[in-house]
Amino acid sequence: MTSRQRRRACALLIAAVAGCAPQRWSGPVYSLNDPKAPPRTSTWLLPNIINVDRCATVPPGAVPQPNGTFARGWQHAMAAAAAEDDFVVYLHEWTQGGENLGPYGKYHVAEIGKRLPDVPFAVVVQPGPNDALNMMRRQLIVQYLSDHGIADAEQRVVLALPRAEGLLGIEAVTIFQQQRGTFGSQTGSGGVNGGGGNFGGGIGTPFLGTGGGYPGGLGGGIGTTFY
Repeated sequence: MTSRQRRRACALLIAAVAGCAPQRWSGPVYSLNDPKAPPRTSTWLLPNIINVDRCATVPPGAVPQPNGTFARGWQHAMAAAAAEDDFVVYLHEWTQGGENLGPYGKYHVAEIGKRLPDVPFAVVVQPGPNDALNMMRRQLIVQYLSDHGIADAEQRVVLALPRAEGLLGIEAVTIFQQQRGTFGSQTGSGGVNGGGGNFGGGIGTPFLGTGGGYPGGLGGGIGTTFY
């Protein structure tokens, strides 16, 4: 066996062990007695020793996505659901329960008009008990958005209950404090005593109380708003 044939045989053996060699392989065979003779074709069946084809054709989608792909997908879905609430005009945004927007309501609708071309959300107008007033409010929003370049405002402004659920006052305070950092997780409800401080404030921590009118004790702290 020539050195070339030995190298070829060695390569085939390694490929067979690794599982990359085809099960049926054909190649030229040269005569040892007459090196000048034309080669003949011979076929071998190579065993796949570990029974694994490491060179298989992998169909699209068979390779797992990178770590975090699906977790981020859920995060994006939750963020999109939260962003949808930015396009809800709530009852408290109307002046004295009438048909005119209050200062915040005007600002809110203006922001909706700026963002609406870039999002798929509908503009939801929270309805009240008066159907006629509801229709007037909706038409006011439609007119404002139409005047500011939203061509499909009539189709995108709807009367409907918002998907977001309301919060009790005590729940809102707890969530707000949790968003502010470590102090939020250590706060306790204050009330009149501010968690031990006389007239300390609405929320008392071991060191300070938020919204306190007078100096507090341990719970009320210094009786001022500080985060």
